[in-house]
Formats: sequence, structure tokens, C-alpha cells
Amino acid sequence: ACGYLKNRLHAVVWLQASNKLSFVPSERARIEVCKLEVRQLDDSVRERMSDVLEILAAAISKQRASTDSRVLSTLRERVACLKVFVLDLDPSITPQVYERINTCVREFS
Repeated sequence: ACGYLKNRLHAVVWLQASNKLSFVPSERARIEVCKLEVRQLDDSVRERMSDVLEILAAAISKQRASTDSRVLSTLRERVACLKVFVLDLDPSITPQVYERINTCVREFS
């Protein structure tokens, strides 16, 4: 799934696009609402959540090289949200995706 991110520009575009996905939290206050939204998604979309989350984690990792402290703080918060979000989200979230998100969290620590 991460083959979509060829460079940092692709990562920026993906991060911007992911902000439009109402079922993916960008802040802690939206985690529970987003979990409810995911449960209401069509099965075909819910089956692809692992791909969406894996690509998003990869996009966040690619942006870690940013020197802007505000951007880094936003990305750190975003990946922390993803970690909480996937903990009990859905059985379709694979252990590999959870580990990818965990790796991303460690990169920002």
C-alpha cells in the first residue's frame, strides 16, 4: 500500500486528502466519533481501512524531516491519534498496520 508515496510531495498530497476523510481523526477529540463513522461505512470501504491507515502513517513519517516545529507538533498529534484510533477499531486492522503506526509514533518520540 505504501508504494503510493513516491516522494514527500505525494506525502503532502495524501495528508491533505486524508483531512477530508471524516472517519479518520486528526485530533483526539474526534477519535470516538470517527470510530462510530467507520462502523457505519460500507463493508467494501471498511475492508480498505488498513490500507488507508498504512498510507497515512507512511505519509506522516515522510514529513518528519520538516524543520517547522509547528508542523512536527501537528504530525506528532496526528500519529498519536491514529494509534489510539486503531486500538479497538476493527478486526480488519492488521497487526502490521498497528505496528507501522507504532513505528511512526516512535519516530516522533
